[in-house]
Amino acid sequence: MINEATFINCLHLTNIKLPQFLKSIGKSSFQKCISLSQIIIPDGVESIEESAFQDCASLTNIRIPSKVYKIKDITFKNCSSLLNIEFPNILISIGKSSFEGCFSLSNIEIPLSVHSIGDLAFSECCSLTHLFLSSNIMSIGN
Repeated sequence: MINEATFINCLHLTNIKLPQFLKSIGKSSFQKCISLSQIIIPDGVESIEESAFQDCASLTNIRIPSKVYKIKDITFKNCSSLLNIEFPNILISIGKSSFEGCFSLSNIEIPLSVHSIGDLAFSECCSLTHLFLSSNIMSIGN
């Protein structure tokens, strides 16, 4: 596990490859790592906690591991350079403000497994032109 706030404010960290045995990324682990542009998250990761990547303004691509079934609140908030997100097929919910302020996102395909999307999940995603939702979604927040 990467503990809470382990790498918070590491302003010069640009890329990281996490170890294969890792199971969890703690709350605010990489928050405000403004130069972080690439991170490889191994498939063994089962949870990514709240605000883990909040304010990572240089992050461009993210692949959520196949065992993660919830995107927690504000996980990727203000990742303004984020272009691509690859969601796992077991994902059931996207938390509030999880992608708020991701100005560069233009195309998002929500997996069929998702049942709920929280308040402001994609707020201020001003480049968003294509959003694919399934009929399985039971609730969408404000």
